[in-house]
Amino acid sequence: MIGHAEIKPTDVVGGHEIVYALAPAAWGSGLGTELAQAVVAYGFDVLALTEVHATVAAPNGVSLTLLDRIGFEHVRDISEDDGSTTRVLTRRLAATVRASTVRQG
Repeated sequence: MIGHAEIKPTDVVGGHEIVYALAPAAWGSGLGTELAQAVVAYGFDVLALTEVHATVAAPNGVSLTLLDRIGFEHVRDISEDDGSTTRVLTRRLAATVRASTVRQG
């Protein structure tokens, strides 16, 4: 198995969160970006969400950079019981895409 991805509702972010992970052998291959983009597209196109969220451990710079590159914005931090910090990021469906969908639908 190379990895795992899902999108699920969660109370932590008050909406749908994407979750993805890759085996170390697949790191640096671009699959993480493809995987995250596909899960986000599923949330927008199939689930008809207007925003999706991600939570990332603050030290995980690679995932934070990946999510920034595909349009996520940092919205807040969560202080965990163990003293660590989790970043909450959100990507919203672009207003021009929503308007186009409304006109077509």
